[in-house]
Amino acid sequence: MMSSEVGAGVTGNMVTDTKTRDGVFEHKGISIWWLFFAGSVVLLAWVGNLYLPYLELSVPGLPEMQLVRERGTFGDQFGAVNALFSGLALTGLVYGILQQQVTLNVARDELNIARHEATRTKTMLDEQREALEEQNRVNRKQAFESNLFELLRKNTEVLEVATEGNPKSKFHNKGAIAFEVTLENYNHQVQSKTVGYEWTGFYTSHQSTFSNYAWHSSLVIEFIIEANYASFGFDTEEEGRQFYFNLFFLQIPPNAIWGLAACYLHEQFSNVLSSALTVDIIAFAKRAGIFGYSPSIIEAYKELSCSEEVSA
Repeated sequence: MMSSEVGAGVTGNMVTDTKTRDGVFEHKGISIWWLFFAGSVVLLAWVGNLYLPYLELSVPGLPEMQLVRERGTFGDQFGAVNALFSGLALTGLVYGILQQQVTLNVARDELNIARHEATRTKTMLDEQREALEEQNRVNRKQAFESNLFELLRKNTEVLEVATEGNPKSKFHNKGAIAFEVTLENYNHQVQSKTVGYEWTGFYTSHQSTFSNYAWHSSLVIEFIIEANYASFGFDTEEEGRQFYFNLFFLQIPPNAIWGLAACYLHEQFSNVLSSALTVDIIAFAKRAGIFGYSPSIIEAYKELSCSEEVSA
């Protein structure tokens, strides 16, 4: 904020200047000595007029002493006093008008300074508000990402304990390898490209491998969906959602993405994720090249995609 200093020099109660740090506005007041001078001129003229009858004057074209002798009402004692005070009053009036003009100029400049100061203050407050809003956006985004990364960490832990086969047997697999082995078994079992029920039956057979991880992953997905990305600084909600979806899926092994796709196509998860989101997840897995040897999933994906287009 601009700080200002307003100094007023006073001479006989007269403002002489106004100073600011941005510049100096000098408004010289009418000096009190000019008032004394004007009053003195009036007084001298009045006194001089009193002495006119005692002067020997001759004016061409007029009888001798006529101009002096015939002074009119001024020769009256009270008329002379009235003339004196009238002259002094006129002098004071002119002086007051001039001084008022100076005072108005000072007031106008002080108003301009105050207006400029208010503008600077508003600008500063706007900048502070924008900085505060930006800081709030950063804080909200950091809080969201902190919670998201914690969910992703938990999700990884759930993936690591996923088990394929009998846990009591030494011939069982855990973690991402369990999804890989399951996918290989699926590849051997599925021969037809048109049998759509095979993936559901296969999911039921391996529910212990998929379900816990799928349920926890659905919590992460819902957390990403429900976030307000405009408050994080993203231009659109879709932009923010896609950014964090990519971040989420890039941390999942490709075979586990296939496992999620199989789960979310099952009716057990129909009330958790919308079919449109399921299509997006399967499409992501398809772009990763995972469905090259999963024909029945591809057929289910095509059917679901067609139903989404029809409903839209």
